[in-house]
Amino acid sequence: MSKRPPLLIALSLSAVLVGCGPVDPVDDTPELSARKASEEFHIAGDYYGAYLERYYEFPELAEKISEEELALVGYSYGQCLAELAGELVSDGADQPERARAANYYEMAGNAFNIAAGTKLEAYKQPALYSTVLVYNQAVELDGEARGDLIDTTLRACESYFAAKNEEPSLFKLPDDDAVVALIKTQLLYRRGRDEEARAFFEEYLDEYGRAKGGDWPIILVGRLGDETFQAGLYDHAEEFYRRAAGMAADNDKLLGRYQHNTRIADFHEGLLLEAAVPKRRYDLLTAEEQAKLRRALEHYDAVAERYSGDEIAGRAVYRRGYLEEMWLLDYAAAARTYTRVFTEAPDHPLAATACFRAGLCSEQAGDFAEARRFYERLDDDYDDSPEAPLVELRAGIMGLEEAGYSGDEAEDAAERIEDFIDDYEGEDAYRLWLGEGYASLGRLAEQGGDDETALELYTKAVEQHGFREGVRYGSERIARAYLVYADHHWEEFQSVDVGGSLEEVQEEIVRVSELRNKILFGYSGADTYGDLATSARAKYMGGRVLETFATMLQDVRITSGGTPEELDEIYAQINYPTNSFFIQAQQAYRAAVETARLAGGDSATLERAQEAYDRLTRIIGES
Repeated sequence: MSKRPPLLIALSLSAVLVGCGPVDPVDDTPELSARKASEEFHIAGDYYGAYLERYYEFPELAEKISEEELALVGYSYGQCLAELAGELVSDGADQPERARAANYYEMAGNAFNIAAGTKLEAYKQPALYSTVLVYNQAVELDGEARGDLIDTTLRACESYFAAKNEEPSLFKLPDDDAVVALIKTQLLYRRGRDEEARAFFEEYLDEYGRAKGGDWPIILVGRLGDETFQAGLYDHAEEFYRRAAGMAADNDKLLGRYQHNTRIADFHEGLLLEAAVPKRRYDLLTAEEQAKLRRALEHYDAVAERYSGDEIAGRAVYRRGYLEEMWLLDYAAAARTYTRVFTEAPDHPLAATACFRAGLCSEQAGDFAEARRFYERLDDDYDDSPEAPLVELRAGIMGLEEAGYSGDEAEDAAERIEDFIDDYEGEDAYRLWLGEGYASLGRLAEQGGDDETALELYTKAVEQHGFREGVRYGSERIARAYLVYADHHWEEFQSVDVGGSLEEVQEEIVRVSELRNKILFGYSGADTYGDLATSARAKYMGGRVLETFATMLQDVRITSGGTPEELDEIYAQINYPTNSFFIQAQQAYRAAVETARLAGGDSATLERAQEAYDRLTRIIGES
């Protein structure tokens, strides 16, 4: 076998791949070509993987295989696996695909290590470098769940620099060295080894400065800011961006870039603090969670003051308003904070959104006159914004509230809501607000005594409003829609009796599971958007649904369709999750008790939830 540098293997690999399968006519369609390339990488990867399995399975082969051949197979296998991993995440990927890609990248690192372990000089630097890169890719995809993967990547970085120190003549690419150094530094920070990270980076920065000179050390510090930013280490990112900006005082281009990045990283530190707070109203948070929320508020205040006049300051003010609205439920304060965004910077990218949310908060505070002033300003100053069409909807909703959902004025207000629905039905950007409209019309029907129409409208409200997970905004009208929706399906749920032939039981369990999920979805919405009393009742009912479902599973009776041994196995599978559902029900009852106490008074919900919690605790113990 002739000796080939590994960097040329990527070019020559296509010839190897073609030899692994039948030759088809050339098709120049890009999609088909890409699919064929993927298939060929799979085939080649299978061949290389099988080769290495046999190599390690039969150690006596080691003496008969040249190091060049082993290096070639290891390096090529690593390339195939890296290509296949990249395909899985090239256009976005769900978690299972990300996990598969991470596994491929990890396997690729192991394969590159085989090439690096040979004595062939041509493979040493490229293989060690590739090992670090693919392990790091695996960390980015799966690193939070795999601390050992971070440690593996750090060891690969150490191997790279150890080999460089032993054979510096093989490592003549300072930019590759820099990439490995940046990866090692940010992973040390991620592992909490801050002092070690700083000491290593300072030593390497001095070496890199001597090798490259000019502005390259500044850029390297800035790139470390990028690395730590991508890793979510925003405090470190801000530190290095700020340092790079200080080093670039005589370079306006670099100075501007790193000053901007400093502000972005500082703002993202606030987002990170905010993300650590559960999405629950402030009075339902623990003391520790409340402290985290206060730190986020303080951070946004500091960012707004530190960068006054900059766009990022307006974003920080907006996030403070959002926390006041969604967590503190201090609608008057939130409206004042949102107002700062569009009064201090009328052309700010968030000005229209802030103006709209100021109107929403004024509505929530019961100040409809103030809300109308905000909506009028939105209509006048930001009439081309996505929020502008919502002015008509809000006018209709406020009109219904002011009319008490009855009389001619209520009918006029309802027409405005219906007009909005007619205009924007089917547009994803407005589905949340369509849900609000349907919920208001549902309340109008309910107060008019038309329960059938109310249920139909409330169901549409839930379908529109709940189309996307994680929606935070919802009024008490929406909460009512979710509650009625859940109560309706709960009535049907209680009448279910799971039994019959094996086929009938399987179909019925699927149906009742889907019904359970609908009901829990409804009560979850009522819990999220309702007042404390509604939230307590929704939690209690969620517990009843879970307990009832667990009891259903325990009571299943199969009358035909399998041997006694098969039925015993099926019963075991059906009953296996029941204890988990009982525990979830117990936790829901406990949460209902706590929320009902916060709501005040000796409510019927408090009494029922406490009784249910005590009863389940006697049966299954404390969870």
